[in-house]
Order: sequence, then C-alpha cells, then structure tokens
Amino acid sequence: MFKNHKTVERVQHTANTEFHPKTLAVRAAQDAIFIAPYISNSQARDIANSLQGEHGAAMMKRIVAIASVIESIAISPEQTGLNDNTTVYLHYQLHNWHWYITERMDGGRVDQAFGYVMLATDRQRGLEFKPVSIIELLAHGCVLDLNFSPQSVHTIKQSNIVH
Repeated sequence: MFKNHKTVERVQHTANTEFHPKTLAVRAAQDAIFIAPYISNSQARDIANSLQGEHGAAMMKRIVAIASVIESIAISPEQTGLNDNTTVYLHYQLHNWHWYITERMDGGRVDQAFGYVMLATDRQRGLEFKPVSIIELLAHGCVLDLNFSPQSVHTIKQSNIVH
C-alpha cells in the first residue's frame, strides 16, 4: 500500500463520485498513496501492519480522515492575520518538540509548509511561527499525530499553557 520512497511532488487526491462510490478499503488504499509524503517510512510500515490486525477498519477510516485533512490545509497566505484563530491542520512530534502545520504553499511540493514550532520543557514553553519542511521533519524522525484533529492556535496555546 505504501511505497518505501518519498517524493515531494503533490499527489493527486482522487474523489468519490456519485456513480462510482468506493468501498472503504479502496478509498483507504488510494488515500494511503496520497498521505505517503506526509509520513515516515517507519510510520507507513506501522500503519500497514495495523491494517492487518483487528483494528484494520478503524485504521482505514483514519487514513481516509487524514487524507481529507491534508486536502483541506489552507494555502498560504489564506490565514494571514488570523493570529490565534488560525487553524492548525497537522501535528508532528519528536520528543519534546511539536510542529503544528497551518498552511502549505500552493504548487507542486508537499514539503513547503508553515506552522508553529513548540519546544515543551518543564521550565519553558515557546511557540514560534516559521516555515516548516515536512521532508526534513520526517528525515529527523518526526511522526505525524494520526489522532490530531484540526483546531485553532488558541486551543493549542490553552492546552499547552503557551502565552
């Protein structure tokens, strides 16, 4: 279902049609290809393994949901000036580091994004808006939070006590 290589070119997301509805398995298989550039190879293997288990149908639904979120990520500069009302679409994590993706660049490359970076430590919590390369995040071992739902920056700040 997943390929073991990464491409940074935008993958076309295929839509369901009224005349040709797709089964969950077919949609998940197509959407797995679409989300592949946003997850690491090891995370792709974990997802593929979970598809074989007793929670396979739930994972298929997760894949379809994640593809839908990725498809809806705002294109820069759509959210300019929204500040704390900016929508965060994806969350990547590595140890105490968190990346919250809010926008993507329009065009061919999936790794050109913008978002907030937060280092959460016991003493300090900082949140900073900057360009983010998804390819670099994955290369350094970051994982996409598969259970994250889009929410406002304000909600994230409140849940992490960031000011």
